[in-house]
Amino acid sequence: MRTLSRDDITAILPHRPPMLLVDWARLDGEGEITARKAVTEDEPCFVAESLRGVSGAMVYPVSLVVESFAQAGLILWKVARRAGAEDSGGVPLFGSLKDGSVEGEAFPGDVLEHRIRLDKAMPDAAFLSGETWVGQRRILTVGLLVAVARPSPRGA
Repeated sequence: MRTLSRDDITAILPHRPPMLLVDWARLDGEGEITARKAVTEDEPCFVAESLRGVSGAMVYPVSLVVESFAQAGLILWKVARRAGAEDSGGVPLFGSLKDGSVEGEAFPGDVLEHRIRLDKAMPDAAFLSGETWVGQRRILTVGLLVAVARPSPRGA
């Protein structure tokens, strides 16, 4: 197991606050990662009143839960690519999600815990699966997430 520092994470991901949605990550073995994102009431998404749920509580958008999951998967893929000397660079993109289900919600004060497996990796694509938990509650299941790397624009 190897824990990644915030500096390690920002060296791997192109994202920066407020769109950096991984606070902590641990490589759990070959092809597996556990990553966390603390949801706070200071998130830019909570500025809109429309994010209040039925109970009036602020609900963290599912799109950001999925984005956080995808960022954690990207960390795993990039580390695997570097270990295998297959990192050809390029801009990483979230391609598609299949067989996903949302089973719960997250709120300020919750910590998202993504448990992700790298099912298959190629130099320009990765196939991942896993789950997101808040404590003992599973809130997201991902059967297949496809990530791709596209060539960087010239001069970028």
